[in-house]
Amino acid sequence: MTYQLLLSILFFVSAVLLLFIGTVVLRDNPRRRLNRVTGMMLILVGLGPLFAAIGYFFNVAGGSTRTVSALTGISLVWELFFPQLILFSMVFPIERPFVREHSRSKFLIFIPHIFHVILASLFYDPDRIVSWLTADNPPETLKWLFDQFAVGAKIFAAIVGSMIQVHLEFFAVVNLVYVVVASVFLYQGYRRVTNPRIRTQTAIVIWGIRVAIGLYIIAFIFPILGIFELTESLQMTVAIVSLLTGVGSIVYAIVRYQFLDIRLLVRQSLVYTLTSGVLVGIYILIINQLGRITRSILGRDAPLIDVAFIIVALVFFQPVMTSMDNVIKRFFIRDRADFRNIAEQFSRQLATLFDLGALRDNVTSILKNLMLVENVWFCLYDWTSDEYHVTAGTDMDKLEVSFNPADPFIKQLREHQKPIPFEELLGATQAENSPCCDYVKTHPSEMIIPLQDANRVLGFVALSPKVSGYSYNYEDITTLNILGNQLVTAITNVWLYQESLEKQRLEKEMTLARQIQRDLLPKSLPCGEQFEFAAYTEPAMQVGGDYYDFLQTNHDNIGLVVADASGKGMPAALLISQLQATLRSEVRHDRPLSEMIANANYLVSTSTSAEKFVTLFYGELDSETLKLSYCNAGHNYPFVIHRDGSIDFLEKGGLLVGAFSGAKYVSDTYQLMAGDVVFFYTDGLNEAFDKNEQQYGEQRLVEYIKKNRELPPQQLTDSIVEEIRSFAAGKPADDDMTVIVLKIKDFEQDIHPPDIQV
Repeated sequence: MTYQLLLSILFFVSAVLLLFIGTVVLRDNPRRRLNRVTGMMLILVGLGPLFAAIGYFFNVAGGSTRTVSALTGISLVWELFFPQLILFSMVFPIERPFVREHSRSKFLIFIPHIFHVILASLFYDPDRIVSWLTADNPPETLKWLFDQFAVGAKIFAAIVGSMIQVHLEFFAVVNLVYVVVASVFLYQGYRRVTNPRIRTQTAIVIWGIRVAIGLYIIAFIFPILGIFELTESLQMTVAIVSLLTGVGSIVYAIVRYQFLDIRLLVRQSLVYTLTSGVLVGIYILIINQLGRITRSILGRDAPLIDVAFIIVALVFFQPVMTSMDNVIKRFFIRDRADFRNIAEQFSRQLATLFDLGALRDNVTSILKNLMLVENVWFCLYDWTSDEYHVTAGTDMDKLEVSFNPADPFIKQLREHQKPIPFEELLGATQAENSPCCDYVKTHPSEMIIPLQDANRVLGFVALSPKVSGYSYNYEDITTLNILGNQLVTAITNVWLYQESLEKQRLEKEMTLARQIQRDLLPKSLPCGEQFEFAAYTEPAMQVGGDYYDFLQTNHDNIGLVVADASGKGMPAALLISQLQATLRSEVRHDRPLSEMIANANYLVSTSTSAEKFVTLFYGELDSETLKLSYCNAGHNYPFVIHRDGSIDFLEKGGLLVGAFSGAKYVSDTYQLMAGDVVFFYTDGLNEAFDKNEQQYGEQRLVEYIKKNRELPPQQLTDSIVEEIRSFAAGKPADDDMTVIVLKIKDFEQDIHPPDIQV
C-alpha cells in the first residue's frame, strides 16, 4: 500500500465521517436552524475530501483525464463551506438579530462562491473547449478559415485558462477573508455567552474549527498565493489532520457536552458507529499484515490460515467491541448532563439538604448549568399558612406571591404526574379564574413540573426556555420527571426535618418555661409550732395551669393560694402567671379578701377572652389563733377533717375568676382545731381516670384522706399522689395535679403516726 493510496483512503474515511455526522445533526432536529446550518456545513466540508479521494481512485484505475478533470471542477462545490461557515458563526453560539430579521438576505454571502463554482466548472478544461470549437477534418475550401478559427480558439482558451488561474488564486483570498470574518463572529459570540456549559461547548467547537481552518490555509491557500510551496503528499497529510481536528472537536462537543442538544440515543449511535469503524479498520490491518507475514514465511498463499485468522477475529470482535463501547461511554456519554448522573448526583445530596432555600438553589444550579435552563422558579406549599408561595430565582422578581390552594391552576396539577408544557396545561385550566395562571403568564415559562405526593399538590417548578434556544426533548422530560420525583421526597424530608426542629425548639422552650414555673413556686413551706404544711404539684404537660403559693401579708398572716386555669399547657401557664402577679400585687394593699379577689377577677377578665378563666381558692391563716379567712372563687371545695372524722367544706366565695368582670365575692372565716387536717387540691385528683375510663371521684378522695388523716402532712401528700397514679395504672395524666395538706398539730397523736389505710 503506497503512501498516496493510504492518504486517499483516509480522505475517503474522513469524508464519509463528515457526511455521516452532518446527516445525524440534520436528522436529529431538522426544524432547528442551528442544526440545519451545522449539518450542511459538515456535509459541504465533507464533499472536498470525498471528490479528492474519488478523483485519485479514478486516476489510479486508469480513468480518462477528462473524467478526472470534470470531477475536479465539480468538487469545487465544497467551497460553499466558507459562506456556510460565516452563516454558522452568525447563529452559534448566539443567534444574531440580523438572521431573524433578514432571513433571506443572509444567503447573499453565497453569491461569490456560487459564481466561482459555475465559472470553474464550465471552464475547468480550456483544451476541451478548443477541441469542441475546432473540427478534426475540415473541408479543403474552408481549411484556412478553420485554421484561423482554431488559432483564435487556442488564444481564447489560453486567455480563459489564465483567467481561471488568476481567479482561483484570487478566490483563495476571498476564502481567507470569509475565514477571518467567521472567526471574529465566533469570538464575539463566545464573549457574550454566560452559561458555563455553553461556554465549554463553544470553546471546543471554536478552537477545533480554528485549528482545522488554520491547517487548511497552510496546506492550500498559502501555496496558491505563492507564499511557500508544499508537496502534494504533505498537503494531503495536513489536510487529513485538519479534517480530523475539525470533525473531532465537533464530535467531542456533541458526545461529551451535548452540543446541539443531540439526544442521548443519537450520541450513543454515533459513538457506536465510530467505535465499530475504528475496530473494523484495525482488524482489517491486522489480518492483512498477518497474511503478508504468513506468505513471506511460507513463500505462497495460505487460504486456510487466512480463514483461521478471520474466524479468530470474529470470535473476539464482539467482546472487544463491548469493552471499547463501555470505555467510551464511561468517558464520553456519561457526562454530568446525562439524566442518570443528574439523578445520582441529586440523590446523593438529598441526605444533606434540609433547608428549602438550599434545596431550591441546588435544583436551580442543576437545571441552569447542566440542562441550560435560563430561569427557574418555584411555587411551593407552606403548611404553616396553608398557601402556595412563589419563590423567584435570581433572575426573576424578588417579591414572593401567595396563592390559595383552591386556585384552578394548582388544582389542575393534580391530574398530571409528569412534566407538561405550559401551553398544554394552560388549555386545560380555567385561566380567567386563576391568579396563579395569570402570574405564570407574566413570566416566560415553557415547562411545568408538578410536585405532588399521595395527599396533596406540593407545588410546581416552572422552567423558562433554554438559554441555547433548544426545545425540551424526550431525554429532558425524562430527567425532569426523575428530578421532580426526587424533589417531592426532598421537600417532604425538609418538612419533616423542620417539624422536628420546631418540635425540639418548642420542647426546649417548654423545658425553660417549666423551669421558670418551678422557680416561681415557693422555695420553702411555712411551718409553725401549731401547724405544718406539705405541697405537691405535677403538670400533665411540660408546663401546667395549676398554681399554689404562700404569700406573706401585712399582718404576718400566711396567705395560701390554690388555683387551676382552664385548659392545659402554655396558655394555661400564661394565665396563671398573670394571676400570680395580680395576687402578689393585691396582697400588699391590705384589702378585704372579697375585694382583693374581685379586683383580680376584673383584671383577668378584661385582659383575656371569656373562655379563659381560673378557679381560685385564697385563704389567710392566722398562725396564732389558727383562724382561716378564705374566699373560694369556683374552686374544688377544700375540706377539713376533724379528729373525730367529721368533715367540713370551705365553700364560701363566688364565681370563677375571669369569667365575668363584675362578679361579686364574699369571704368567710373558719376556726381550725388541734388534729384538724385541711386538704386543698385541684381537679386533677378527683377527675383522674383508670384504663376503663372510670373516674376516681370526689367521694373516694375524701374517704381516702379521712382514713389516712393521722399521717404526717408530707407522708399523706405522697400517699394520695401514689394512690392516684396506681388508680390510673400507668395511663398518662389528663390534667394537672396539685395537693396542699395543712395539719394542725395534735401532740398526743403525732408522736406515733399510723400506717397508711387503703
